[in-house]
Amino acid sequence: MPFILVIGEKSFLLEKLLAMSAAVIFPSYAVISRFQGLKESSDLGGKRNLLQAICIFFNILADTALGIIIILGLLANTVFMMGSEVFMGIKIVLILPILIVGAYFFFKTENGFDIKGSKNRIIEILKTSIPVWALFTGLALLGVLFVFVARSGNFTLPVPGIEKTFRLFLEKVLVIRPRTKEFLIGYPLLIISAFLFLKGKIKWLPILLAIGTIGPVSLLNTYCHIHTPIVISMQRSGNGIVFGLVIGLITYEIINFWLLRIQQRGR
Repeated sequence: MPFILVIGEKSFLLEKLLAMSAAVIFPSYAVISRFQGLKESSDLGGKRNLLQAICIFFNILADTALGIIIILGLLANTVFMMGSEVFMGIKIVLILPILIVGAYFFFKTENGFDIKGSKNRIIEILKTSIPVWALFTGLALLGVLFVFVARSGNFTLPVPGIEKTFRLFLEKVLVIRPRTKEFLIGYPLLIISAFLFLKGKIKWLPILLAIGTIGPVSLLNTYCHIHTPIVISMQRSGNGIVFGLVIGLITYEIINFWLLRIQQRGR
């Protein structure tokens, strides 16, 4: 009997490690793979760019869904469903994909991600003068990332009153509240990143994509709570995707209008 118990414990540890690995790999791969072989198409019309950006967005979600299926299979055990065992490394899987995506596109060269090109890029960065506004922007982004990580898991930061009110409103309207970071931050930024990339505007791509990775990361994280009924998780995900798509389209209209105004002034 003791031997069987030891084997069981090892089995759960293995399942947790595999699930954690899948939660890191699939969102990272989903974003990187969809932009890695993508070619800039600045000659396309705005609407065609938007349609292609939306296709990229749904392809990223589809790739992430493969990771969800694997995690559900790994954690489909009574001990996880009853809450006796829980998903391991929740904060790790939240932050690692963001760092991986950001680092990949930050050091990516025309020939892909190579060590020599990355070394030259690092040297170039170290020699670059950093404006004060860029420094404060970086600190602000680090603050957002800290709040994002600290607000997840078993020990979280307190929720402000205005956010509690907003959450209650969503729960009354939708019954199943979508994750705020998905539809307000992650999904819209993925759509905008794809649109800007197709327009040839890639200067801020590493930052935008890194933050946009919050979307698929949060989507997959929803299903790591295996004790939650799958129907509720699916409804939560669906609401988040719909709202994120709508906000992404609104943001697109604003940015596209702004880009057109800049082009008109340049003529």
